[in-house]
Amino acid sequence: MNSSKYLVTLSVIGLSTAIIGTTLWLGYQAAGDLGTANILNLDELPGVEDITSPVNYENHTAEGDALMTTGYYSLAGSQYALAINVDPENPIAYNKLGLAYLEMGDFEKAVENFARASKLSPNDLGYAVNYGKGLIRINDFERAFEHFQSLTSENLDVQFYRSLLSAYRSDYDSARAEIQESARYGGSVNPAYLQSVNQAFLAFDSQQEGQVIYLEALLTKAMVDAEEYHLAEAMALKVLNKQSDYRDVWTLLGYSQLKLENYEEAKQSLDQAVKIDSLKPEIHYFLGLSHYFLEEYEDAVNRFELALLYGFEPENEPYRKIAESQLFLEQFNEALAAYEYLVKIEHASVDDFVRPTWLAIEKVQDLDRALTLAEEAVTHFPGEAMSHNLLGWVYIEQGQLELADDSLNTAFQIDPLMAEAHYNTGRLRELQGHTDGAIWEYEKAYSLAESGDNVSQQASEAYNRLVTQDSE
Repeated sequence: MNSSKYLVTLSVIGLSTAIIGTTLWLGYQAAGDLGTANILNLDELPGVEDITSPVNYENHTAEGDALMTTGYYSLAGSQYALAINVDPENPIAYNKLGLAYLEMGDFEKAVENFARASKLSPNDLGYAVNYGKGLIRINDFERAFEHFQSLTSENLDVQFYRSLLSAYRSDYDSARAEIQESARYGGSVNPAYLQSVNQAFLAFDSQQEGQVIYLEALLTKAMVDAEEYHLAEAMALKVLNKQSDYRDVWTLLGYSQLKLENYEEAKQSLDQAVKIDSLKPEIHYFLGLSHYFLEEYEDAVNRFELALLYGFEPENEPYRKIAESQLFLEQFNEALAAYEYLVKIEHASVDDFVRPTWLAIEKVQDLDRALTLAEEAVTHFPGEAMSHNLLGWVYIEQGQLELADDSLNTAFQIDPLMAEAHYNTGRLRELQGHTDGAIWEYEKAYSLAESGDNVSQQASEAYNRLVTQDSE
């Protein structure tokens, strides 16, 4: 029985700095790297030569859109590249391919494709705005500024990016006027981002004779809130060149670098912040994240524990990272203890119980703790098939086969197509001496499981073993 794939969940982290008491959103998806190969090189695309369906520009772009929606950016880009191959003079797929490259973090290729789309359709403001955003992502702020200055003023997006770039250029009067002007027009920028920039100026105005460096720090925070981390990083460095002991700006710099996945730089920046203030829990948490993503798990655990010691909230975020870090360190008892506390303070999904139950059975070999976790899963999620499957799994390990049968039957009543329950039922039928029934269950589990996952592999191995024994 395998645990569900690990995802670092989106978390709401309150950063109560001297700058401004708003909320930072920090989310990292710990999924496999989709890669940033040159998608336009069609010779490198796997299986392209095997495509036998009719070549259709609209079909390729529609398939790409569906893949983008589900987060398969590399595959989406491949579809857009195929569309370009069909109609190389149509700007739509170039723009979409640029967006895919943005999501993959290949900003140079994104700029190239936005530039191509704009050249093919010079009057399309959306393509032009995307090109300017791409220039910001490659830190070409001067060219981005000149580009946005060349566009019409009667657009929210244009005025918003003009404001940010003017702020970076220290032209604060223009930045203020542009952000206020932007509210008059329509566009795609999140209104909350506009509010963050406007709030920076209002907060500065409320301070009599406030220093310019304070406004710069406020604008750095606004850029973070607007998810413009490249500009935020550059702005923070400007501030720190003037005042090197500005704790909140070091924190904002480290946070921006975390979001940009520059984890070594983030660690160095947050180390500076913690030297200035060793009691700030948010700094320890962000520093723990930088260690975590650098796979420095012992250091990560230390920082997350310090964050908790100094009152970090919500508690579930550090505990989740502690549990994962201990698991990577193969400190299974410690990992299980962290998970057990975690499910007490947070149990938003039955999936939260899968990994600790697996740990208790497979690694710690403590069936009493496994039973407690499975029973808690059933208590909190009685309508979820996985809860009853977990309980059935524990009963199998305890040798309580009738109870296991009851739990697995309940799981099937809720979801008769649950691969994990079929696999566990196969194990149960083996123990009961029903070889034919076990073979059927393993075959069913294999057919229902996702190709290549642990359930698929284990069911296949068990099926082959029994079929071989039966033939002998």
